[in-house]
Amino acid sequence: MIRPGAFVAALIYLSLPSIAAQTERLSLEAALSGVARNNPGLKAAEARIEKARLQVDKAESLGFLTRFDINLVTGAIPGSDTDSYFQNFGPFLKSEIAVVQPVFTFGKVSGAERLARFGLDHERDKFADTRDRAAFEVIRLYRGLCTAMRAELVARDMLRDFTKLTNQVEQELAKTNASIDDLDKLDVTVKSWQVHQAYVSAMEDRTNLMRAMNIALGLPETREFAVADEPLPAVEISITNYEYLVRRASERHPSLRAIRSALAAADARVSLEQANNYPDIFLGGGMRFNWAGNRPSSDDYNSKGVAAFVGVRWRLDLWRVTTEVEMAKSDREAVAHGLRFAEDRLRHDIDKAVSGVRKSVDVLQRVRTSLAAAKTYVRVAADNYDLGLGTSRTVVNGHKALYELQAVELRQELQAHLALAELALVLGDINKYMEWTKHEKVILE
Repeated sequence: MIRPGAFVAALIYLSLPSIAAQTERLSLEAALSGVARNNPGLKAAEARIEKARLQVDKAESLGFLTRFDINLVTGAIPGSDTDSYFQNFGPFLKSEIAVVQPVFTFGKVSGAERLARFGLDHERDKFADTRDRAAFEVIRLYRGLCTAMRAELVARDMLRDFTKLTNQVEQELAKTNASIDDLDKLDVTVKSWQVHQAYVSAMEDRTNLMRAMNIALGLPETREFAVADEPLPAVEISITNYEYLVRRASERHPSLRAIRSALAAADARVSLEQANNYPDIFLGGGMRFNWAGNRPSSDDYNSKGVAAFVGVRWRLDLWRVTTEVEMAKSDREAVAHGLRFAEDRLRHDIDKAVSGVRKSVDVLQRVRTSLAAAKTYVRVAADNYDLGLGTSRTVVNGHKALYELQAVELRQELQAHLALAELALVLGDINKYMEWTKHEKVILE
């Protein structure tokens, strides 16, 4: 008869993926580099930057030869000295060249250039914000994947211990003077099945997170890889100048920079709409050449001429122009209020992120202290049980508490990683996360 614990052990080991056999290992640095190269969201942001750059080129061209037209027409026409209209057909050529050069536009050309340049700055800042948020998402997925893979290993260790304990309980029950009963065996068996459920859950989490990581990196969803996981070391937090920290974060945060560039573009839009109240002064010129070989030189079909002039173009629908100026001012005010709200919200987000890091790191250290004590307790209880001291239920409860603490440690370590990454994101420099975890110190100055 197959023992329940042995059945669970066989089931898990048969379904356990060969992580060690996976040759490809993905580091967090490689994942962050991959998202910068392949992420579809970043590629879309790059396309918007290129469009904004072309808008700048278009705006700069408004100040030079805003009109340069060449018209060429050729065909056949009848001669003028024939009795019949359909006789004596000959070739005909008509050509015109027209040129218009703005001289003074009262700020329209310079305003269009400023608007386009601020629009380009806005798209670049939005790209930086998108890049940092994509990096944060990669960190979240990577650390979640590390947690899921470690949870699988913890579940395997749990199964090994409960399988050993099941065998010991069955051997004890076979004795005539057993100090335990079938209830103890049932307790061990139930805990073994709970271990299997924990393993299956960890395996599903790993599969889903790996698929999400591949999508974020723009790679095939079914690609398999291993991760380079190390426990988060104890992190020291130091804040030297909080006000300066908030001010620097406000200056370099990509989302706030994007709003500021949008505000500058809104100012340029107001100036451009105001400039539409004034005329455009321009120089113009042209040349005409018409030729028909079958007609006299004095004929209208044989003519040429050159002209140059100074012109004024003025848009006199002043009511509409005034309305457009007021609309541009309203848009500008909306952006300005949004900027003030974002700046106030940033300080709150920094306070929250700093508090979250302190709390998660402190809780993680407390859990690790409790975990060390639980390991000592379980080792002593197991040794006593091997010597015939104590009960199996004491060992089972000890193992259960130990593995529950290990699960709490994994969750809390993931929370600490995410809290550090979120703090780096809020401060406007996601690369700080790598620096903090490498040097085991969070210096905020």
